[in-house]
Amino acid sequence: MLDEMTCNDYDSAMPRNTEPFTDQLRAAIENCGKTRYQISKDTGIAQEALSRFVNRNRDGLSMASIDTLFDYLGLKISKR
Repeated sequence: MLDEMTCNDYDSAMPRNTEPFTDQLRAAIENCGKTRYQISKDTGIAQEALSRFVNRNRDGLSMASIDTLFDYLGLKISKR
């Protein structure tokens, strides 16, 4: 029964045919037609934080920053 499945059980039962959302977010940042500087100015997210995230260096972005980027880039998470 679905009610008895743990998150890990449910996750392993889902097909894995897409890249992680963080990779999709990185691609959206790189392909949106704006520089990281412009994204930074428009969103208030530090340019250095965007660069670290896109280049996979050090810390990731906060959930608030991810939410801001999703809104800014017109992205949404949907269940497949």
